[in-house]
Amino acid sequence: MSDPGRELPDLELIFVHIPKTAGNTLMNVLVHTYGRDRVCFYGEDLPRRKGPVTATELAPATRVLMGHFTFRQLAALYRPQRHRLITFLREPRARYISHFFHLKRLQENANPGLLDRVRVHEPFAVYLLWLQYHNQISRYLAGVELSDLDYVGTVERFEEDILMLAELMGWDREAVKGVLSWAPRVNVNTSIPASRQRVSPLYDPFIRFANRTDIEIYSSALSASRSGDNEVLSSRSERPHTPSRPGSR
Repeated sequence: MSDPGRELPDLELIFVHIPKTAGNTLMNVLVHTYGRDRVCFYGEDLPRRKGPVTATELAPATRVLMGHFTFRQLAALYRPQRHRLITFLREPRARYISHFFHLKRLQENANPGLLDRVRVHEPFAVYLLWLQYHNQISRYLAGVELSDLDYVGTVERFEEDILMLAELMGWDREAVKGVLSWAPRVNVNTSIPASRQRVSPLYDPFIRFANRTDIEIYSSALSASRSGDNEVLSSRSERPHTPSRPGSR
């Protein structure tokens, strides 16, 4: 049986982008660091699907793969000794509520089919009943232990964690700071004022129940961050790590 990873000798970084975790801002950092032609976006360069992501679909020069795919979709592609696997988390209650208002925002540009699918006019009480939105962190990371990821950042310490990631990956920290200065947050919901992106605290017990495993994962990530476990990335691979600059080949 062939090794799908052998078909992509340049692939070095895989970013599992959990919805509403500031991933689009990190996307700008990755594009600036590696060049657009070296970054493959799942959902743009590759079509979304329920099935696996395979090496044959990616351009041979791909160095970064990122998008809203689950870890299990990468099972045939991921090689822990070759690829660095990262993700960013967000406090589960805040992420869950942000995602609800993100769906509300879709009504501005959605076609009728999408409107029907996301049901943007439904209240938060109905959103709570949608099982596919429960424990999304757990769903995206199912199949991999948190300790097996090379780096786990958080939205709450976003800039600090991005700069730590830059240092561990060997990126130009000043260049990353420059990107963060003009793109501090991408895909922020400006259609609904922050003052209106709130739900009654009476829903909190239901939110905690709907995200109970996500809460456990997030708590574990905070504990690992405090203990310095994220520094494992700097020693996980002995393979030389030299990001290209935009436009380089």
